[in-house]
Amino acid sequence: RLRLGVWATSSNSWISSSLPRGLQDWDAGPTERKNAKKRMDCFKRYDDEFLTQIDSISCSMGLDLASIRDTVSAWISIEDQNGIVWTRGWFWLPEAEARKQAKQINYLLWAEQDFIKLTPGRSIDYPILTCDLAEIIRTFHVNEFYYDPHQAEHITQELESCTEAERVEFPQQIIHYGPVVQELERRIIAQRIRHNGNAVMNWQMGNAVVITNTNGFKQLVKNKKGGIKKVDGPQALLMSLQTVAS
Repeated sequence: RLRLGVWATSSNSWISSSLPRGLQDWDAGPTERKNAKKRMDCFKRYDDEFLTQIDSISCSMGLDLASIRDTVSAWISIEDQNGIVWTRGWFWLPEAEARKQAKQINYLLWAEQDFIKLTPGRSIDYPILTCDLAEIIRTFHVNEFYYDPHQAEHITQELESCTEAERVEFPQQIIHYGPVVQELERRIIAQRIRHNGNAVMNWQMGNAVVITNTNGFKQLVKNKKGGIKKVDGPQALLMSLQTVAS
């Protein structure tokens, strides 16, 4: 089912099974918000200048680097003095891949709307990505960034060297994801987290499926190789919440 310009959650997805109102608890859409008498989701319109002015307790980034022809995402989480977490995300994708998938996914439209950056060619342009990430770290005074050591060793070394932000490994194991998944679920339900409405992220939140262990810990299941339902944004957001959840 199409909603908010993206495919909504399926019945067995993480969001619909974990949140009382499913994806609407994250982003109810402009019509629902306009007719509501009180806050009903986590959306709030703000820009980068607003984020730089927050009197913050911490600012951390999560970085999800996939294959060279896949989407890449980075998210920052800024906790203010009132305990609200303000988030901001970025996506990158090779332009050739966006055009290849144009009939299935709205990457070209989302690029026009500045929700995702398309890099030239058929694979991610790592010099462009590294430059963009370094600028994000400097602009928002990111203290540490979390990454999957299996995929991002070289680029994170370079980022740590040129920005002095601390890089921290985030192994892709359920014992590490459990606390941050719980943190995000609690904050969405309590409306203690904010996002500024990235259409790519809304789509990916709906794609997310989790596995659960006997302790109730959850971990997002990454899309099978070649699949189109990506979850890079939610993965990066969860990693960025590690400092808040600690």
